[in-house]
Amino acid sequence: MGAPFNVNHANFVAYLTADDRPTPPRTDAWNLREFLLSLQYGGDMNSTYSSAEFPHRQLISSGLEWVEGIVSTAGHLLNEFFFEANPPEILERGLVAEILGPLRKFFTGYTIYAMMFPEKGICERDPKVEEFFREAAIAMGSEGLILNPYGVGKLLDVIDPFPALRALADTPIAPPSVVFWTVTADVCVLPLIEATTFFRERILGALGGGIGMIAEILKEKSEHTRTKRILQMSDLHFGKPEAARRRRYLKGHLEDILDNIDRVVITGDLFDEPDVVLRDEFEEFRSDVERMTQREIIVIPGNHDVRYKGNKIGSFGSNFEQLANLRWEPIVVDDDLRAVFFCFNSAEGGDFARGLVSEQQRLDRATEYQRLKRNAGKIEDYLKIALVHHHPYAYDAEPEPTMVYQKLIAALFDNEDVFLEFENADQFLNWCSDRGVSLILHGHKHRPRYKVGQEGILVIGCGSSTGVENSPMCYDVVTYDPETARWSVAFYHDPAADGSGFKLQSVMIDNRPAN
Repeated sequence: MGAPFNVNHANFVAYLTADDRPTPPRTDAWNLREFLLSLQYGGDMNSTYSSAEFPHRQLISSGLEWVEGIVSTAGHLLNEFFFEANPPEILERGLVAEILGPLRKFFTGYTIYAMMFPEKGICERDPKVEEFFREAAIAMGSEGLILNPYGVGKLLDVIDPFPALRALADTPIAPPSVVFWTVTADVCVLPLIEATTFFRERILGALGGGIGMIAEILKEKSEHTRTKRILQMSDLHFGKPEAARRRRYLKGHLEDILDNIDRVVITGDLFDEPDVVLRDEFEEFRSDVERMTQREIIVIPGNHDVRYKGNKIGSFGSNFEQLANLRWEPIVVDDDLRAVFFCFNSAEGGDFARGLVSEQQRLDRATEYQRLKRNAGKIEDYLKIALVHHHPYAYDAEPEPTMVYQKLIAALFDNEDVFLEFENADQFLNWCSDRGVSLILHGHKHRPRYKVGQEGILVIGCGSSTGVENSPMCYDVVTYDPETARWSVAFYHDPAADGSGFKLQSVMIDNRPAN
């Protein structure tokens, strides 16, 4: 069996394949309607709509009734739930389950599933992907279901990811690639060429042997991994009452997850104002985390670390005394991660809560990097990451239609505040681009976000890890493969910031074609 759909709808399909009826993913009406359209027109390639929007993609089955069933059901659901001109923007989970429910019978009950991730866009055909899609769909028959997304861009953004997509985030590889999985949550992610050989030599011979045999083959193949993980926290604001209440809970959670983390960074506002007692609170927290990881935390200052309540006018309100005693380095080289961290103090200038990074600071980082490179030339090929507190892009931009996670977060918070801005952000971004920086991690705003900026630089805002000012408790994990230079980002929240648990909210996967 084989089915086409937009890559941004991969999580709907993964949800439909689960036998245990899990909680449906959050979504909006726009994305869910587009998914149903892709199923309806994917079964009829003679229509004008399908030939324009879904080229070379067909539902494939040895039984015509399977194709007809999906097309008919998708059309019925479109007529029943999306006849209104303006359906609700964000759909309730119960409504999502009701809409998708009738499709479950077409996607469950298979021994093995596979999902393709091509490198081509919506109107480009990849012959190798198409060949494997048709081969596997026909060869597996009723034993398996292969899923073929189209419309792939440079980033894959998935809210509430199911196990197969979490595995893709944990194993970032260049497309075209294939994810194999079973309902027992055994998953294997492979490049297309390797996946083709693996399918022909291992999987085909095991069909008919049951899920247990397939699961064992996938488990054996997926055991080797080379990825590294960076955990980002930000805006702890020790000194605020809510930060004090949540500090022990945050440390307990970190103790549970830090075994799988290679480096921890904190992007500013470590304490709420420059006071020696508050600095000591942070240093105690820092020491506890460093004992857990056996690695020094990489930190940078924020405006609250050098200004009373985070604000100043001219020189009034500034106090750099506590900053002078804070351990932080302008550049950190991590040979294990094969990464270079450029660390900036964006609180050195700007009135109120604004920030900037001066020309002198940029020159100092460049000079130090040149010195390090002369002594260890290999760092030129390392992943380059910039840490800065202030956000170099404004938060008031409208999210793309497919970015459901961004819409959900934006709905909970106000838009940009001119008194928080990064005053010379363009100069900073140009410097990062010229230096080959791939990733910018920042704090300052207390809600998470990401943006792909100039020259493809990924900019990630963490949010507040202690959930100050009625925000969720947030952190994110960057997964990186030093050998292939591929990465993914996973965003975690405790939405109520009350100990109800940190949950994986969204993943973003690097889907750029191989160079």
